[in-house]
Amino acid sequence: MCARFEIQATPLNLVSQLKTGANTLSLNKKEVRPTDEIPIITGQGHLKMVWGLRVSWHRAPVINARVETLHKKRLFRPILQNRCTVLTSSYFEWRQDGREKHKTQITTVDNTPFHMAALHDNLHFVIITTQSNSQIQKIHDRMPLILSPTQVALWNNVSISYTEVRQNLRTRSDPLRYSIEDQTTNTQLDLFLNPQPSITTSSK
Repeated sequence: MCARFEIQATPLNLVSQLKTGANTLSLNKKEVRPTDEIPIITGQGHLKMVWGLRVSWHRAPVINARVETLHKKRLFRPILQNRCTVLTSSYFEWRQDGREKHKTQITTVDNTPFHMAALHDNLHFVIITTQSNSQIQKIHDRMPLILSPTQVALWNNVSISYTEVRQNLRTRSDPLRYSIEDQTTNTQLDLFLNPQPSITTSSK
């Protein structure tokens, strides 16, 4: 799951990640929460949208969607071609430690921004999640679907059907290594000595 994330991107990061002029977009927000409006990345460029799809049956917006069942859910089927990504520098998860919950910040080891897969309805977006990899499982059983640069181009290409895109999301081509910090105690967590994270989705 993903309920909070951070955007701290330098101009150089933006040029590299978005292939656009650094002065065209500002991405700096310490903690993004549901219902916040932020820039998202589409195949046509960046657009500002609100995090969370509005639904009639619940007061709270839908902020996450499972990649394994996207094509089966009535809420998501109409927007499967409205694919986008959310550029982020870290996300937050709450790790259970006995009766206590510890706020945990998850970043890449080299602190480079990464793309989370998402869908939008032209006004709101929802972040796609997948089963956690071996490193993140100690914290939570779900995590954002994080895309490699090649997968970002494929995901944001709306001329390609979702069925074809889904077949190419089984495993990241360049698995990330994560730096994990317990925000409650301000300590780094070394959950695995040699983590080999990968992100997989169901092919069914």
